[in-house]
Amino acid sequence: WLMKLDSFGCLVPGCQLIDATEEAQEQGTLLLYPNPARDYLNFFYRPAPGQNSRQLSFRIFDASGRELQRFEAQSGETTYIVPLWHWPPGVYFLQLLHDGVPVRTARFVVGR
Repeated sequence: WLMKLDSFGCLVPGCQLIDATEEAQEQGTLLLYPNPARDYLNFFYRPAPGQNSRQLSFRIFDASGRELQRFEAQSGETTYIVPLWHWPPGVYFLQLLHDGVPVRTARFVVGR
């Protein structure tokens, strides 16, 4: 199979755009790209107002629920780069935790 993707890794133009909702604004902004990913996943996180004082962390797990990586969030807007070259193709999940409680989960695909 050969798929032509745009610079955001989108098969359908405009897939990088997200709908802003009140709930999402309360949880901050989370963008993952490219999706599907190959060697690296970039994700951008901007905390909602007042979240900087809370303990924020991320974890990545596979479709079977096995945790693969966990790290503390930096304060303020940050772009993270996660190397994926050693991960097998499949579906994975990035989860945002506030004070250790999961509040948001985003799905991404690793393809080769």
